[in-house]
Amino acid sequence: MEEEIPLFDASASMRQREIAETLAEVYSIILCVDQVEKMYIKDVVSDESEYTRVTSRLLQQYRAIIVNNEHDQDFQKAFGGSLSEFCRRYGVIASNGVLRLEKGIPLTTEHAATGSLVPPTDSTEADPNASPRPGEGMARGVAEATGNFITVMDAVKLGYRNRSQLHPLLAELLLSTNRVARLDSRNRGRLVEWLVRLNRLRSQETLDEKAARELLADLDAAYREFYSALG
Repeated sequence: MEEEIPLFDASASMRQREIAETLAEVYSIILCVDQVEKMYIKDVVSDESEYTRVTSRLLQQYRAIIVNNEHDQDFQKAFGGSLSEFCRRYGVIASNGVLRLEKGIPLTTEHAATGSLVPPTDSTEADPNASPRPGEGMARGVAEATGNFITVMDAVKLGYRNRSQLHPLLAELLLSTNRVARLDSRNRGRLVEWLVRLNRLRSQETLDEKAARELLADLDAAYREFYSALG
């Protein structure tokens, strides 16, 4: 018979039990993200939107635990100095999950789709002989991506500097550009690097003015290339 292994000894204090339960939640999230990554890579999960939704939710849950316990010395001591240290300490082998949690964004946000533009419009699909032309879906996608570019750049200009302010805006920007055009590897890579950098900021940390100017310059370069890619 299988025997259930308790998280803590019967003599453990309530505080020790609380920390053990929180660490167990982190452990389970790492394994869940790892499995989702593997299923997506192996094409077991073919619905990109579902993969993005599930992964984003798991990333948010992990981030919430880390932020909520950022100033808890007992938790920090048990967790270790980093996610990699946590995995070494507790024997977690889940390289795909660790990588995704460290980057803080779904694979679908990090990498563009294979096509350069969105699929043909409904009218083209209904009539194979019809000439391809921009439709409502394309126009809506371009408008959304353009609005996201403007929103992020305005946020930086207005002094937004911390993770909670910039990371969600930049992640949504990359997702929206994926739907309508492909950025070249350099510009996309730079924006992904900013997402990773922002994800690593602690709750009280912010970008300095030099970094903010660099981010704005990279956003401007990507914005210009975005319109160029649309032709």
